[in-house]
Amino acid sequence: MKTTITRARALALAASGAAVATGFPAIVRAQTSTIRIAASSAATQAEGYFADQLGYFKQAGISATITTTGRGAETLEAVVRGDIDIASATPEGIANAIIHNIPLKIIAIGTIFVEPAPVILAVAKDSTIKSASDLANTTLGVNSLNDSQTLGVWQWMTNSKVDPTSVKIVEIPFASISAALQRKEIASGCLVEPFASAAKADTRAVPGVYNTLGRHWALGVWYAHADFIAKNPALVKQVVSALYATAKHVNANPSSVEQLLVTYTKLPIETIRTIVQPVLAEKAERSCIEPQLQSAAKFKVISRPVSYEEVMLA
Repeated sequence: MKTTITRARALALAASGAAVATGFPAIVRAQTSTIRIAASSAATQAEGYFADQLGYFKQAGISATITTTGRGAETLEAVVRGDIDIASATPEGIANAIIHNIPLKIIAIGTIFVEPAPVILAVAKDSTIKSASDLANTTLGVNSLNDSQTLGVWQWMTNSKVDPTSVKIVEIPFASISAALQRKEIASGCLVEPFASAAKADTRAVPGVYNTLGRHWALGVWYAHADFIAKNPALVKQVVSALYATAKHVNANPSSVEQLLVTYTKLPIETIRTIVQPVLAEKAERSCIEPQLQSAAKFKVISRPVSYEEVMLA
C-alpha cells in the first residue's frame, strides 16, 4: 500500500544527507530496468554516478537517471511519492522515517567513515576553537539537522563532559559553510569532501571529532521505499550488486574517478586531487550502521531505539 506524506511532515522528519529535489517526473512504479537515483553533489554521495559512468549499472542491465540534489526533506517526499526510486541518506534518517510509519529500507551502504576521513569539523583559520569546551555557547553549521554531522559533535562534547545542548545548531548548505565561517555567522561547521578541501585556504579541521562515533561507520546509505522493493526485487538486487562492484573498483583505483568527480562536483581537477577520497562499503555490515542508530537514540534524534534488522533489507 502506498504511504502518503505531506511536505511539512517530510521537512520535519528529514534527518538525512540526501537532498532537496525539484522537478521529478511523476510516473507509476513498475517492473523495469530503469531506475531514478537522487543524491547530493558531495563526493561522499557520488557512488551512483560512478556506477553509471563506469558501466556497472549497464553491465547489470540497468539504465539509471541520476539527479543531483541538495538536502533530504524533499527527496524523502519524492521517494514516498514514487518519483525517485533510490536515494542517499543516513541510517538515522531512515530509522526516523520507519518510526513514523514510512516504510523505507536501506538496500546498500555507501561511503564509510575511515581515517583519514572525508568529513571534518571546520573552523576559520584564526579561530581559537581547539577543544569541545570551546564550542559551548557557539553556533555550529551543518548541511542537514539531526544526522551524523550533529551526532558526532554531540558525542565529542559528551565524551569531554561538555553539555551538548550548549551549542546552537543551524542548517547551512555545505557549499556555504566556509563563507559563513569567514563572516563569523557560525563558529564551526561540518564539511565533507570535496567542500572540505575546497575550503582549506580559509579553514582548518578540529581533530578527533567524528571518530567518537567509531572508526568504521556509514556516512551514507542507499535506500528505497518498501513498495518499490516489493515490486522490483530482482532489480534491487542488481542495483545493490552494481553498487558494491563499483565500490570495489573505486577503492582499488581511486584515481580512476578523479575526472568523474570533476564533472560531478564541478570543481577543478587540482582541487579533486587534494581531497580525502571517500572509501565505499563493499558489503553490508552491521558495524557500519549500529553506531549511528545507538547515538541517535541516546541523543533522542529518534524517539526509540531502532535495530539493524528494522532498517536494513535482508
